[in-house]
Amino acid sequence: MAVTWSIKNLEYNNDSDKGVTQVQWAASDTETVGSGNTAKDYIGKVMGAIEYVPNPSSSDYIEFENLSESDIVTWVKTSLTDSVVTEIETKVAAEIIKSKTPTKITNVPWTVSRP
Repeated sequence: MAVTWSIKNLEYNNDSDKGVTQVQWAASDTETVGSGNTAKDYIGKVMGAIEYVPNPSSSDYIEFENLSESDIVTWVKTSLTDSVVTEIETKVAAEIIKSKTPTKITNVPWTVSRP
């Protein structure tokens, strides 16, 4: 299992620089147990957002049109720090474990007829 980091949305200034002011991100992973018709996916996901103050005069500034998802993921991970990234990835793994052994189940003990 490897946690995948993705960018869900960007907020940016409505001006010529289009500097990114907020990044909405997700870290997720899926573990498949079984195979074929009996396969079941267990999913862990953590989401968040980070605010930024763009600086178009910075030497490492990237024009909005030239940004890639991997650029933004690097920003997010750098902003969060290695220890927080590890904490988030640990939470994703814990969600998968929790989903495999739920503490509560929703069901009824009789056959439900569907219209």
